[in-house]
Amino acid sequence: MNWREATVADLLRGRTGGRTARHVGPPATGTLTGLTSDARLSRRPTRRPTTPRAPFGERVLDGTRTVAMLAAVSAIVLVLAVPVLTLLPGLAAGSQVLAGHLAGRRVRPLRDTLALVVRTTPVTWPVSVAVALGLAAVGANLIFLAQQATVLAAYLLAVNLAVVALGGCWTAACARELADDPGRTRRELLRAGTTRAVHVGRWHAALALGAVLAVALVLVSPLVAAFFAPGLALLLGRLADPRPIPALREVTP
Repeated sequence: MNWREATVADLLRGRTGGRTARHVGPPATGTLTGLTSDARLSRRPTRRPTTPRAPFGERVLDGTRTVAMLAAVSAIVLVLAVPVLTLLPGLAAGSQVLAGHLAGRRVRPLRDTLALVVRTTPVTWPVSVAVALGLAAVGANLIFLAQQATVLAAYLLAVNLAVVALGGCWTAACARELADDPGRTRRELLRAGTTRAVHVGRWHAALALGAVLAVALVLVSPLVAAFFAPGLALLLGRLADPRPIPALREVTP
């Protein structure tokens, strides 16, 4: 066998000089098809994984728990508002209980409220008394002005309503700051509450919506408003500004 025949034999076997022969022509059709399909797959947008929805029965149960928590929080706020000294701690306790419920924590409304009230009342009682006295004075003015049929009385009535709105916003802001950080001093609490009250945002819109819903509930049924209006306003504030709060074990003295 001469060298030409040996070279042809090596080419037929796929080897040239003991090395694998390289393909110098165009790639096979199957290779192009595979590359094209891989490129299409790489360019295809990936779908985000969908979050599975909870069963209908579980959602109904969660809604029932939320409604029951609203009633419990409203009762706590109303009961603690009666002694006047615990007005602000009662609002803060209701906000904190709702925050724990929304975060999925195990909350004990009575125990957690008592712990917060015992810790914060010595600091906040002057604020609670001032809020109660201001509310009583403005309420007396509203009752008197409502019986007067003059233009001046109408203007003064509007001014007193504005004072009620501003005072309610400031009180709610102080209660929210107390719920977020019960360890504040009185000066720090007043400064933080005033800062929150003057910086208008989503929390103020939620508070206004809660006030409108409270008035609507009072017109429909005062009893229903008493059981749900305070808790509903606090819940809307938490949903609009769900900032984290200290763990309950850190708040408990």
